[in-house]
Amino acid sequence: MFNDFSHLPALKSTAARYEEGTRNLIGIYGFREHLKLFIGIGMQEIEKRIFHLTDMLIEGLKNKGYEIITPLEKESRAGIITFRPFLKKLTVLYDELFKNNIVVSLRSGFIRVSPHFYNTEEEIEQFLKYL
Repeated sequence: MFNDFSHLPALKSTAARYEEGTRNLIGIYGFREHLKLFIGIGMQEIEKRIFHLTDMLIEGLKNKGYEIITPLEKESRAGIITFRPFLKKLTVLYDELFKNNIVVSLRSGFIRVSPHFYNTEEEIEQFLKYL
């Protein structure tokens, strides 16, 4: 095991001390391709699609009586819907969703759903069915 840190190079005194050692070439290439995709589709179309999917989520959650934490006005929200489940224990619901390949985020007593333009209406309906 290596535990002799007396031979490490000295840190630079400039901002260069924060530069990475090896460039993330795979990440850079992936980012470039991702930007091409976004530019090809158009940011306004992507935004419209995300709002369509989040509107579906909000409507479905309202119909089931869930408390929606996310602001309902489009001007005040992003493509993230946060709600508080009440019929099932939070961790039980999270585990059920995960077992059914529905990935959400568990956050301090809430569930956060973050659909993107590549999600389908059927996936939103499937999610709502599990609640």
